[in-house]
Formats: sequence, C-alpha cells, structure tokens
Amino acid sequence: MGAFALQMTVNLMGGYGYFIDELYYVACAKRLAWGYVDHPPLAPFLLRVNMSVLGDGLVAVRFLPAVCAGLAAYGCGWLAALFGGGRWAQAVAAVTVVLSPVFLVFFDSFSMNGFEMLLWMAAVATLLIMIRKDDPRLWVVFGGIAGVGLLNKHTMVTLGLALVLGLLLTPARRLLFNRWLLLGGVVAFTIFLPNLWWQWSNGFPSLEFYRNASLLKNLPSPPLKTLADQLLFVNPVVFPLWGAGLYFVLREKQYRFVGAAYLILLTMLVVSQQSRPDRMAGLYPVLFAAGATFWERSFGSRVRMAYAAVLVVGLLALVPMFLPVLPPEQASRFVGFIGIDTQMERGEGKRAELPQWLADRFGWEELVAQVTEIYEALPPEERARAVIAAPSYGHAGAFELLGEGLPPVISAHNTYHMWSREHLARAANGVVIAVGWDEDALNETFGDVRRVGTYTCDYCMSWRNDMSLHVARQPKPSLAELREGWELSKHYE
Repeated sequence: MGAFALQMTVNLMGGYGYFIDELYYVACAKRLAWGYVDHPPLAPFLLRVNMSVLGDGLVAVRFLPAVCAGLAAYGCGWLAALFGGGRWAQAVAAVTVVLSPVFLVFFDSFSMNGFEMLLWMAAVATLLIMIRKDDPRLWVVFGGIAGVGLLNKHTMVTLGLALVLGLLLTPARRLLFNRWLLLGGVVAFTIFLPNLWWQWSNGFPSLEFYRNASLLKNLPSPPLKTLADQLLFVNPVVFPLWGAGLYFVLREKQYRFVGAAYLILLTMLVVSQQSRPDRMAGLYPVLFAAGATFWERSFGSRVRMAYAAVLVVGLLALVPMFLPVLPPEQASRFVGFIGIDTQMERGEGKRAELPQWLADRFGWEELVAQVTEIYEALPPEERARAVIAAPSYGHAGAFELLGEGLPPVISAHNTYHMWSREHLARAANGVVIAVGWDEDALNETFGDVRRVGTYTCDYCMSWRNDMSLHVARQPKPSLAELREGWELSKHYE
C-alpha cells in the first residue's frame, strides 16, 4: 500500500503533466490491435480497460503503474521469504524496490515497464519453486508467464534466453530435458502467436524499429559507463544489498542460475554498448530479496538496522531527481547540483535542464493551445478540410488527447505512420498545420507556405523547443504521389 500511495500522491500533486510516451499509449489504447510498431498489444489493452473505468485523466492513466508499484513491493518481500528471509529481509527488499531510482521512474508513468517488472519477477519465482520442488511441470506455468511477457514487451525473450543458459550452466540443468519444457514453449508460442501474426501481416515493422533504435537512437555506452550506470540507476547505496544478493545466489547451488542469468544479461548489455541501464532492471528485485536474506543471516541486528537507515536515507536523497516532487526550477537546480549526466539518446536535442523522464512532461497543453488558436483562425471552409502534421507520436497524441475539436493528425512516427494513411486524402486536398517542419521542405510540397508562429517551452527536451508553426496550402503532389511519398517518410525509432 505504501508504494501505491507514494506514486498516487505524487500524481495527485500534479506530476508535471503527461509524459510523451503516455500520450502515445493513450492513442494506442483507443486503437486496439494485436501489435504496434514499437511494442506488443498488452499494455494498450490494459490501459483501455483502465480508461473505460477511470477515464483518460493524468491520475487515471497512472493508476495502473501505481498498482504495479504496490505489487512489486509485495512481490519483492515475498521473494525474500522464498529465499528464507524473515521480516527484516522482506521489509528491506520491499522498501528498496519502491525507492530505487529506476523503479521510481518505471512506476510513475504508464508504460510497459511496470508490467515487465512483475512478469520478470514471476518468471524467476516460478523457476525457484520448480527447483525447490523438483517439479518440471511448472514449465507450463513459466511458458504462460513468458507468453504474456512477450505480449507486453519483446525483451522478455532476453530474460528467457538468459535463464535457460543460466540453468544449463548449473546443476539445475536436469530440469531442462523433459517434455514439460517443450509444452511450456508451446504455451508461450500460442499466447504470443497473435502478435507474431500481426508482425508478419505488416512486414515485421518492429524489427525495423529495433534496428533503427539501436543504430540511430540509443547512445553508445563504453563498458565502464555501462557498469557505472547500473550502480547509478539502482542507487549506489543499494550496491551492498544487491551485490550481496548476487554473491548469495551464485554461492547457493539451487539459486545459481539467477546469478548466471544476471551476468549473462550484463555481458550482453556491455557487449552491445547499450545506453539503457533499465534493460535488465527486472532482475534487481530478485537480487534485492536475496541480498536482504543474506544480510539478515550474516549480520547482527545493530549492523542491519544501521545499514537499513543508511539505505533509506540514501534512497530518499535522490527522489527529487527521479520523481516530480519539486517545482521544476528547484528540480533543475537539484539535478545540476548532483551533476549526473542522464542523457541516454543520441543528439544535442536530447538534452535539457531536467532528465528526460521529467523534461518530456512539459509543454503539451501550451502547444495544443497555440495550435488550436491557429486552427480556429482559419476560414470555416479551410477548417473543414484541415490536417495537423506532427513531428512525433507525442505531439500527435497530445493533439488528440488534449485538443478538443481539432482536425485529424498525421505523423510519420512509429504506428502513427500507419494510422495516418486514412487521412492522406484530406491532406492532399486541404490545409496542413505543420508543427516543427522545415520551411524549405514544405515549399517543395506546397504552393503557399506561411509561418504563423513559434512554439517554445521551458524545461522540456531541447528538440521540442523553438518549433516553427506553419500553415501550408495548395498541395503540389497528387494523392497517389502523396501516398507513395508517405511510405518513404516513415520514421520508426
């Protein structure tokens, strides 16, 4: 309840506004499908159910992530009990998963990440119980969890691979060679099949998205920085806990596969030079639980209580950097004082006074209000055939969610590229309000291009600041030419 209350309280206080991805997830939830360019269908489906009950307001959208926070805290405490930990271990493990930086971010806005955390924990717990009971029939349960995990986020496959390799490297390999593993694989494949069919039907767009994200979006990270980021985004004060947990699971034969899986995922992260320390965050609650159990068994009550106090103080000290609990100007000064480089994506446009998980919550209402004024200033006959051209799924989602009475939105970014096809006929015969488009490029496509304003925002990511606003008329290409050009303009990243 404490984890749920923390997240909901922050959002009731304001939460700075919708995060850029939340605007997109709401759009996906209103267009349910078996797949999307950049993610599978489970998270939008759950959001759609949530929205049907609570609506699409900011607090309502963040209800499910707060629930995930509460379940993660409970699950981490339960894992500590599964490792043999008592009340101290369970409490410390639960508090740590609530207050560690990466999990504060995961549970503060709607995304796939909160659900992924729970599914990774459930998958590991199933294997722990399977080994303890020596019951390979639990592969069917594992397969069900893996299948649901793949419907939530394709990175579930990396966890499955790491766990299977971890089992192969340990005495627990005996549980691999039986029909139950095959049956579990069939269960996982069957659950995942609808998304696989969608991918095949649409030319496997997610493969293009992942390739582009790796080559064009994610900032390359040297090995030492990759390792340092693991310490930072979990919080350095937590290292004695999860470090002890890693030692504990590597030492105990029945748990060794967990440690092996962690080292495999870490090696994959280092070798690939990925700048996303959250890619393996789902295993840390397991290490928290194991580490808390080790501390409880190895140290006296005074040492344990002293470390628990240091742990809580150290975790709370970084909260303003990862949760919107301070006014933005104070948060900016705090981030500057800490002096940590939080950039994880390529380009100078990916910098701001605040970390991206906070900066991308600013400016949406102001942008929508400014574009609404431009739209309402058009003559009635032009309003009837107008289209808004948005530079990203966040901008497009903002116009749809926050812009009452605005015309259809088109964007070449991710799944919006597919959704926009139905509005191309309107764009070929109407007026386009272009947000953030290059004027020279607009002049190549339209006979009459007029700049009508500039959008600015404080504290947002720099690439979203100082965006030009144009009204473009007299489209030059025919509808067929526009459709052909649109397919070439897709931006999967």
